[in-house]
Amino acid sequence: MLRLINQKRVLILLAGLLLVSSFLPSRLAFPLAAGPAHTLILFLAPPSDVLKRIGDRVRRPPLDAAHEDAAQVRRDRDKLLQYSRRLEQEVFEARQAIDQLTRMSRNPELAGIKFIPASVTAWPPGGAPALELNRGSRDGLEPGMVVVSDMNLVGTLAQVGPMSATVRLVNTPGSVVGVRIVPPVAGPAGPGVVARATVSPNGQEFWAESVDADKVKPGDLAHLDDKLLPPEARAFVVGRVSRIEPLPQDPLLRRRVVFSPIESLVHLGQVFVIMPVRAQGNPLAPNR
Repeated sequence: MLRLINQKRVLILLAGLLLVSSFLPSRLAFPLAAGPAHTLILFLAPPSDVLKRIGDRVRRPPLDAAHEDAAQVRRDRDKLLQYSRRLEQEVFEARQAIDQLTRMSRNPELAGIKFIPASVTAWPPGGAPALELNRGSRDGLEPGMVVVSDMNLVGTLAQVGPMSATVRLVNTPGSVVGVRIVPPVAGPAGPGVVARATVSPNGQEFWAESVDADKVKPGDLAHLDDKLLPPEARAFVVGRVSRIEPLPQDPLLRRRVVFSPIESLVHLGQVFVIMPVRAQGNPLAPNR
């Protein structure tokens, strides 16, 4: 019996069934011809076509995998956007630093002075009048060095670690600083008015009391003139005179000069540390 069943006879039988179904009504022909037709296609189609259809079904990723791929693409996109924003911020800060160095290099009083650029990394907790820098002793920093921003005095280095430093701001409440008040003119401004200024309790103003107020007017600049600080920093500005007012302790006979920092020391992102003349022979170590 098995000998009578071979591939040729099966194909002839299937073809006969298809021929008979072609003469029947459609409602009877379709159920009768569906099975033989699929079987006949299987015999006649090349094996490679069948394998291809099976492989396509196997290779098709499930819906969960497609969703995971889309989520990974979004994560990668977000990382690239964050990296792009960080690069834009770094380029912006670099341009600001270049502009500041350019302005400082044009000042004849700063000829030959070298600066160490540093970024502000954090403000200490508790609202202390200080800030943290990303430079330290490995970069040549030492306690007592003067920190500036553009042509404005920021403060001095209070603590220096291997890779970071803490700046004590010039407007620390209760501090006293020597200044020379001169008109805001280009070039030499003359001797000006020398005074000792005390920082107000809120750190927003400087009060110069023992001063000849008649020689000072609003808008004048208070340059650093303190023998306790390096002479290289005397060209930098502590603040601008905002007003001249009666001295509270003796309002009828005496007046005081009030001046404030030109820029907010709270929002600084980039500063420069003045390298003293005695240390300028040392090479500047790279930032680590």
